[in-house]
Amino acid sequence: MLIQNNNLSMILRVSVVLFFLQVNHSDSLDTGYKDNQLKCVENVKLLKCSYLLYALNYMQVARLEIHHPNFNYNKAFYINPCNYNIIQCMICTLHGLKLVEIGSLWLLNMYIGIVCSLFNKLPKSIEHLNTYLKDTHDIVIDALKSEISSMKCNKEENKFYVDEKNLKQLDNCSRKDISNYMLEKSKIMSNFILNNTELSEKDLKKFTKRNILIKDIIHKRTKSSRFLYKYNVQVNWGRIERSTLLQLHENYENAHRIDWGKNKLNSIQIYYESVFSFLKVIMLRLTWKHFLYVNKQQNKSIKECLVDKWIAILIEFGMYLHLKEDDFIYKVKNTIETQRDVDDYLLKSYLNTLCLDLGCNALKEMKLDGKELISKNSIEYQTVHSETELETVNYYSLGAAKQFIFNMKFLFLDRDFNVIKSLIDFADKNKLFDKIEKKISYVFSLSDI
Repeated sequence: MLIQNNNLSMILRVSVVLFFLQVNHSDSLDTGYKDNQLKCVENVKLLKCSYLLYALNYMQVARLEIHHPNFNYNKAFYINPCNYNIIQCMICTLHGLKLVEIGSLWLLNMYIGIVCSLFNKLPKSIEHLNTYLKDTHDIVIDALKSEISSMKCNKEENKFYVDEKNLKQLDNCSRKDISNYMLEKSKIMSNFILNNTELSEKDLKKFTKRNILIKDIIHKRTKSSRFLYKYNVQVNWGRIERSTLLQLHENYENAHRIDWGKNKLNSIQIYYESVFSFLKVIMLRLTWKHFLYVNKQQNKSIKECLVDKWIAILIEFGMYLHLKEDDFIYKVKNTIETQRDVDDYLLKSYLNTLCLDLGCNALKEMKLDGKELISKNSIEYQTVHSETELETVNYYSLGAAKQFIFNMKFLFLDRDFNVIKSLIDFADKNKLFDKIEKKISYVFSLSDI
């Protein structure tokens, strides 16, 4: 009986090897990445289809593993960093081409990135995690299948297509054989990517979980905490045990929950909103302060110049974060362009809305007291604080805002908010985020604004 089992295992291994030998490793497409290439739309579509079919096969085989009786989270092939790197390479090349969308590969990237970190930290005995893992895994598979169908990918003629019936040969294989199967497939995909694209290490970093979940604002706590008081925005950021930074950290941890079938990625959406809201509260409070200074000026041409300079600051802020045209920041900017002043009612209502999920209060009346925290590099340029003096406005208002944007960019060095926008747009377009209407309870009387 033992001899028969060994023979069966050998036959399965040979079958897998023969399957690999049937694949042509030398395919090269004109995608526009290589020198003297022209971008061929059909070839770009073929590249995307190849990625989708590989990803589907990858997840189908991973599904065999997570349903295997001897499944081990820590040793699962699909959470291997090398495999995750291939997924990042695929979506990175598509983002660079701009002729096709990243699409459902975003879900795969997020799923693998979260699983890699989540299940290495938590007890594996928690039954609901196992259920969430399987359910979320199937959600990603269904998304890949749907996009393959909508793109009308020619599956039968694609080297990465594997019929589900053929996958049954792996049903009775050991976990090691399953791992070896995908190892060979991964090598083929790696060669395929190298044949058809060119990537830099800097480009790849944009698609790591560290960038996509804006990890720096959570794990560089010292730098993040300086944002609270350095620019004298005079916001009540909450008590120590329920501070805004603590809320951001909790939202970051919740974003790793993989119960996507239950919450429609709502925890990821809440985290994104909280990060952007935090930065926008500071920017809008700086706007409030700036126009208090502007209205102290007597010279009309100086006032106009200060208004134009602030519009430029708001545009720079919005462009860096790739904010949408209907964002609060742009609405404030548009109002300033029209009225040449800030609309107090709108400003306060936006600040109140942004603070709802941050545990902060940004409605306190602003004082022009010159208590900005001066950096060592700028202290030699410090001027005596006088509300009506142009030098004061340049240093305590425009200077503080420019320093805020500079430090924000430094905090997110090598991060790319255009990549994050791509993910958010994909989720919104496909209604992946569970849209929950917020009931805004103003903490101030509208008549008092």
